[in-house]
Amino acid sequence: MKFERIVIIVNKKWEAAPVQSVLRAPYSAATSTSARPLTWTTGKRYPAPNDWPDSESKYNFEYRYTLRFDDLRVEFWCLADFEDTSDSGKKCAYILETLAGQKPDLVVALGTAASVLQSAQGSVVVGCRAFMHDPQVNAKPSQPEWPANRLDIIMPSAYASAFAEIVNDLPTAWSIDVRRRLLKPSNGNGSHQVFVDPEFIAVGDVNVQDYSKYKITDPLTVDACYKADRNAKIGSIETTSALIRALTDPAPFLFLSGIANELGFFNRDVTDSEYTQNFVAAHNMGVVLAWLLPVLVGGYPR
Repeated sequence: MKFERIVIIVNKKWEAAPVQSVLRAPYSAATSTSARPLTWTTGKRYPAPNDWPDSESKYNFEYRYTLRFDDLRVEFWCLADFEDTSDSGKKCAYILETLAGQKPDLVVALGTAASVLQSAQGSVVVGCRAFMHDPQVNAKPSQPEWPANRLDIIMPSAYASAFAEIVNDLPTAWSIDVRRRLLKPSNGNGSHQVFVDPEFIAVGDVNVQDYSKYKITDPLTVDACYKADRNAKIGSIETTSALIRALTDPAPFLFLSGIANELGFFNRDVTDSEYTQNFVAAHNMGVVLAWLLPVLVGGYPR
């Protein structure tokens, strides 16, 4: 599958910064010293991020930059560059702004998240499906872009079958290279892993602006997903990836979630160690992205 434009969207600046640090980190021929690969395919060095200035200063954003893999342009956007908000309604317009111009061949959503798995803190989940639910702790968004017709349905991705082939062909060396670069979180007793499956669902707990509500709204949203499909393979629970999926349809979709906490235990896992727990989740997500991008475009990092 040939790509010309990939759009990568992350929600918060504190999520975007660790991802960018992975891509900007210096590296040498001894590739174990770097979080990212030395090359993206045989004989071609891994591209460095390029600043993406706007001549009209409309988008002089801190976390707006590009990577270039031959003819492929990979664009990075951070929604908090538009406005640092947890308002799902407001995010809708900003998500649509990232799609201006040539239709993307793939949209990739990045975000830190909770997991239904126990002791998965520091792990990264990669999948293709999405589901969003409004637990109605806030008034329904009034923005015209609000995708109300996408609530409470499992949204597939046109990229799932192609991604399944990629997953099946991932060599053991790829997993080893990635795992040796993952950081351990402050909280969590498990062995952090990389879980990759096209059937994984990014569950979206949308229209929730108060973190203290997650212990109530996250389980409600998970229950709604299982109501839609009792066999649903839930990969992660957060606020924005499913919203990105809803607003970028019919573009092929992929998500990466860095797991910060176990479902229902945001306060235990994150609140008192917010910087370190979120940094590790976002950093590990960036590592997986850095090593996955070459595979998506037909290369393999050495």
